[in-house]
Amino acid sequence: MVVDKTSRAIALLEGIKAKRFVIKVIVIMDDISEDVKGMAEEMEVTMITFSDVEAAGGINLKDFLVRYFNRLVFGVLLTIC
Repeated sequence: MVVDKTSRAIALLEGIKAKRFVIKVIVIMDDISEDVKGMAEEMEVTMITFSDVEAAGGINLKDFLVRYFNRLVFGVLLTIC
């Protein structure tokens, strides 16, 4: 899921906590605050900034997956238009 503001990331995390939906990764356009990082870790959600995704275009996909997901994930497609 991609969000533009921290407030929307918090709303998603609250929805995950309330078991309204399941999200494993949130890409946020803003910087990630420590509070939001803590909430995400508590719910086992990976938070990535859009800058990190842009930088992934310049590195090996394997390195990116290991860095952010601690494992290789098959069938992942990252596209920035």
